[in-house]
Amino acid sequence: MNDLVSVIVPAYNVESYIERCINSIGNQSYSNFEIIVINDGSNDLTFKILENLEKRYKMLNVYDQANHGEAYTRNRGLSLAKGEFVCFVDADDYIENNFIEKMLVPLIQNHDIGISVCNMQCIDQNNNRVHDIGIEYKKEILIKIDSSYSFQRSVQHLSVCAAMYRKQILKDLKFSEDIVVGLDALFHNIALTRCHSFYILPDELYVYDMHEGSIFKSGFSERRLTELKAWREIIKVYSDYPFAKKSAMGEYFIRCISVYKELYRSDANNIKKYSYLLKHQIRKSYKYIRYCELPFKIRVLCTAFFVAPELMGVIYKRYKHA
Repeated sequence: MNDLVSVIVPAYNVESYIERCINSIGNQSYSNFEIIVINDGSNDLTFKILENLEKRYKMLNVYDQANHGEAYTRNRGLSLAKGEFVCFVDADDYIENNFIEKMLVPLIQNHDIGISVCNMQCIDQNNNRVHDIGIEYKKEILIKIDSSYSFQRSVQHLSVCAAMYRKQILKDLKFSEDIVVGLDALFHNIALTRCHSFYILPDELYVYDMHEGSIFKSGFSERRLTELKAWREIIKVYSDYPFAKKSAMGEYFIRCISVYKELYRSDANNIKKYSYLLKHQIRKSYKYIRYCELPFKIRVLCTAFFVAPELMGVIYKRYKHA
């Protein structure tokens, strides 16, 4: 294998993490790749660290710009990418040294495969393993994308990280700049519908750092609502995939509950402003959870939120503050 792979890394105020990230990419077992790092207007030492790293790694290309946000920055990275294959790494995360090599193999061996994905290991700020997010893939699986494709939670990848894309399926595809949470899921699901198939690797090749600055640790804000907008768009993406569409609608219900729980941990003004909207969406989409693969306990909790969302919100808030 000697195909060029482009690794795109947006960087914003990550002085504590960027060197670890770039070192993990620069020391890959596979040799033919480029690293495109775009400093998105950082006001800490991120850019200075990157300039020093650029001297160390010949495959590293550093760009600087005013702050435009993650979507714009990733889109710029895509426009600069020269590789036949593309992957994304967040600047506060890192990858194992055989990430590129292992992710590339199925794409080279089978040209019908448009995307390969792997397991994601999650760690906290103390480098302890956590299981807050992610789906555990138990074995290698080839999944075909056709009219019978079902959006299965057990095999559904919702991040552009821990994935590698055949660049030709990304032609004219851009990250939506009005989405913050759900940005990855929307992009990835659109890309999926451009594939004949995608491939799952059970290896934990990507390490996600759930430090306190992580979006999943930051609690409720209005940007969390963009996740629901993203999932409404994903439902539209699967208009020609009847099984996947229903499953995506069930996933939308689960996302509504997730946002609702975070809402009840915020201030009273937010609860008053958004609770009616979220309750309406929860009750409207509940019937579609039958199309999701959910453990019995989770299904019971979903039903409880459907029946008494305000009570469950209060219970969740007290439990989290106990």
